[in-house]
Amino acid sequence: MAQVMRALDDQVRAGKILHVGISNAPAWVIAAANTLANERNQTPFTAMQLHYNLIERSIERDHFALARAQDMAITPWSPLAGGFLTGKFNRGADTQAQEGARLTSSPRGGPLLEDEAKLEVAEALTAMADDIGCSTAQLALAWMMHRSEACVVPIIGARKLDQLTDNLGAADVELTAAQLAGLDELTALVPEYPNSLYVSDFFQTMMYGEVWPQIQFENPWR
Repeated sequence: MAQVMRALDDQVRAGKILHVGISNAPAWVIAAANTLANERNQTPFTAMQLHYNLIERSIERDHFALARAQDMAITPWSPLAGGFLTGKFNRGADTQAQEGARLTSSPRGGPLLEDEAKLEVAEALTAMADDIGCSTAQLALAWMMHRSEACVVPIIGARKLDQLTDNLGAADVELTAAQLAGLDELTALVPEYPNSLYVSDFFQTMMYGEVWPQIQFENPWR
């Protein structure tokens, strides 16, 4: 790790690059690398390229907190889940529009189009987009860019001009707090240990007694 950070810092000092980023790495690896770089007055990572979309939200557990703590940006790849969050794969959608699409299976294995839970999410997203007056893809991207927990800049993968135009339109989609809450509830994460302790009434009472409801603190699981 020390050699990697030194080599990247050399490129910055030589003027060949301005910033360094890292892709598909655990949060603890990125945090350790940045700590090492800061201790040696070297260039730390300023961005993380990670798999993230309305269906795949695992990075919210650790990487979002890291992004806030170290002022890093998150640049998600596959923000539309390979096209799954565009509306074209909903049940009853035009099968002709699906021809030639990249979407064939879930990144975690198994046929994504046969996953009923994910189909329900995609169809609910389309219904909400219709109510708001934007495309399904625009809503999926807008939700991502409205994540207040971190600076999220999605990497769009449009292959056609009309797809690019539609994706860029996400920047003009304004969402209310209620709409954002509705989108969050579609695929809300279940807190895992140790975060599951922090949000439990037992833990809060044990640590703070009867005054804990009066204490204001940042809780990423609310």
